[in-house]
Amino acid sequence: MLQLVETQPLKYPTYRQEGSRLYKQDVQKRLETAHAKAKRRYDLRKRPQQFEEGTSVWKKKLCPYVGPFMIKKRISPLTYELADDTGQSKGVWHTKDLKPIIGDDTLSEKLD
Repeated sequence: MLQLVETQPLKYPTYRQEGSRLYKQDVQKRLETAHAKAKRRYDLRKRPQQFEEGTSVWKKKLCPYVGPFMIKKRISPLTYELADDTGQSKGVWHTKDLKPIIGDDTLSEKLD
């Protein structure tokens, strides 16, 4: 007759699993550190830009900026409706595509 002998499981797979778990934790920690470092660098250069109604802006279209246009209405914190010098709507544009005209309020004066 066969006798069943109870044996101890091999320790090698346990060490391997533990090593794999530790390796995964180390990689996750390094990824989180790299992400935080990249975010800090990005945030140093990023400036949130918000416009008020009546502000004169340039609109980015493909390569050069065109305009000037006036902020007609704020749709959301990041999107604005633009109007040309006749007051006609020129669509809704994201803030990344707009550039303020510094020191020139002539367009808003024309529209008033």
